[in-house]
Amino acid sequence: MLLRSVSVAPLAVPLVDPFVIATARVDATPSVLVRAEFDSRGSVTVGLGEGACLPPVTRETPADVIASLEQLAPSLTGKSFDAPTIDDFQRLVGGALADAPVARAALQVAVLDAFARAHRKHIARILRPDIALPATVATDMTLPILPAARMVELAVAWRARGFRTFKVKVGKDPDADRRVLFAVANKVQDARFRIDANEGYSPAEALSLARACIARGLSLECFEQPCAREDYGALEEVQAGLPSVPVIADESCRDEADLDRLLAAPHRVGGINLKLVKHGGLLEAFALGARAQRQGMRVMVGGMVETRLGMSAAAALAVCFRDVMADLDTAWLLTHDPFAGGYEASGERYVVGRGHGHGVDIAP
Repeated sequence: MLLRSVSVAPLAVPLVDPFVIATARVDATPSVLVRAEFDSRGSVTVGLGEGACLPPVTRETPADVIASLEQLAPSLTGKSFDAPTIDDFQRLVGGALADAPVARAALQVAVLDAFARAHRKHIARILRPDIALPATVATDMTLPILPAARMVELAVAWRARGFRTFKVKVGKDPDADRRVLFAVANKVQDARFRIDANEGYSPAEALSLARACIARGLSLECFEQPCAREDYGALEEVQAGLPSVPVIADESCRDEADLDRLLAAPHRVGGINLKLVKHGGLLEAFALGARAQRQGMRVMVGGMVETRLGMSAAAALAVCFRDVMADLDTAWLLTHDPFAGGYEASGERYVVGRGHGHGVDIAP
């Protein structure tokens, strides 16, 4: 396959409600659309990728991603991509994008999408050739930090649409966070909770909130990134104090070196959250997750604030892991959907694996 062209464009779709976490606020998808066009056996094949940014979780902004890829694109013309591996992708981009994981991931997904389409296979089979498709995965639904009444209203509405597991964003005010969690539990009595502080708590605050939830009878599936990224000791302290609730490292697990540090800890956290743009690509995310799972850790697969395009690529990753925790919901939070195809949704359940590539095309 010979690469004919790479083009990039801003991808900003408004959200219904602001997406507020402990460290950021987003009102529209802060993303970039990447289009890679290949000449494959005399025919043209096009692949799409999404580069989602969420400063300060990511260092790159959409403007940075566009600049990186526009600078690189002319040098890619006429290059070949013959094997869907990390090494072959590295040969394609050379030394570029080493410090630009969002740009690298968006380009890689577009390239792999085109490769899979040209070879008439689903992109999940690039990661796991033996995977049985179609496969099904259940996602949670995120409740961003909003006024309490709105968060409860959203939880009730999403439960009516078939979502039972809620990722509740916390980390700004422990007392307010506790009241919201209890209020949602009162209104949605079969709810399951994943709480995500995005680095917002001290260990004492995290443990106090989690223990209050457990004492109240909430079904607490995990506690994601309770403390600061660099404070691995704080994450261990929270995990040691919550032996029955896995602590999930997100901001604290970006690469192999971070995973090494997590695995070497005396009180190892329970799992990691994989995100394509955080790890610099679909292939890299799969390798990291496979290693973590071999070491007995749980795997969550999530994203930033993405459209159906980014979520479908992540869903292809999610179905490659056993007992995965999927957080693939942000396309539901948008005012409209600029894409078609990809996963097929029925409430919380996504069917993945029909069609070729990741299956997403620009909507008519």
